[in-house]
Amino acid sequence: MKILVVIPTLGYGGAERLLVTLLPKLKEKGHNIKVCIFNTPDNLKNELSSYDIEVINLNLKHRWSIVEAIQKLNKEIKLFKPNILWGHLYFGILYARVISVFHPDIKVISHLHYNISTDSIKKGLWYSFRNWIFDKSQKLDFSTVAVSKSTQKDYEDFFNWRDIEVIYNVIDTKAIDKALKSRVESSYLYDFEDIVLIVGRLHESKGHRYLIDAIYRLKMEYAITPRVIVAGDGYLKEELLKKIRDLGVKEQFIFTDNLEQKELFSLMSLVDIVIVPSLFEAFGIVALEAMYLQRATITTKIDGLKEITSDREDTIQVEPKSVDELKDALALLLRDKTLAKRLGENAKLKALEYDVAMSVNRWVELFEREMR
Repeated sequence: MKILVVIPTLGYGGAERLLVTLLPKLKEKGHNIKVCIFNTPDNLKNELSSYDIEVINLNLKHRWSIVEAIQKLNKEIKLFKPNILWGHLYFGILYARVISVFHPDIKVISHLHYNISTDSIKKGLWYSFRNWIFDKSQKLDFSTVAVSKSTQKDYEDFFNWRDIEVIYNVIDTKAIDKALKSRVESSYLYDFEDIVLIVGRLHESKGHRYLIDAIYRLKMEYAITPRVIVAGDGYLKEELLKKIRDLGVKEQFIFTDNLEQKELFSLMSLVDIVIVPSLFEAFGIVALEAMYLQRATITTKIDGLKEITSDREDTIQVEPKSVDELKDALALLLRDKTLAKRLGENAKLKALEYDVAMSVNRWVELFEREMR
């Protein structure tokens, strides 16, 4: 079966990382896969290419260059002759749907990676139009798939869509194990007894500013001063750097920018605590990776994270934006190593439920069903 994946970019986002995990496994099952992106960043292109999965950059002038997108996608479709168009994220889904009008024999599968309600806080006619066209074009889907039950419910409530399937996001535990075999000590870890890690793009929704405030209060109230490694990049970087300088905690923080997965897994396996203080998450791949590595993990009480974790059993959950709860959770885990170890052991068992081997067959079944 030939599958053409349509996704805006191949940067370090959750949807893009899922493809790096899932597509090689589907290729092993005998599927022929090609990926079309609209523009850079294409950081994960080389990882896919290493599995002999071709990535085509359409180099669109703008993400709303509809005519250009249709022309270039149409060319790739004629060359590749796919059975399935697999759309990811807003524009990947939208253009997969639009181009399918000209190729009615090709089945469209739309993959919902984020909750639409988190975007609805943006007001105005433009965002109303975006949502309207996304809603109306859903009738072109042969299957609509959400990454979690919370995402499924979100689209059902927001658009009144029905028949949304759920196939959970996954992690590749074998790839993590392989990465750890070549693990080397990191210079980020020197001179600090306790190490805290936060992974993700430097975006308002990821909650970095609340972690910084919690680290400051941890120092002032408990005299606990862990090293904090911030792995990721984004538009908030300069603002966050200014904040740690103003609070006098600059010496505790290291910003690494984006890391290759092997380096990230290696680093994650050596830290004491991984924190996911997000305000919105449709799922939680970083949390699961940390849990598989038996790290004590702190997550926020939001739908996508609550669905895959259990408070005080495999993680510590705190309210989003709550600096006090985050500070106290950090103090608890840094002081009580026995609790941290127990949570980590339980967390690995939970993470194993979301291994790629558990979901790849679901995708194969879905593709084969659509071709009947």
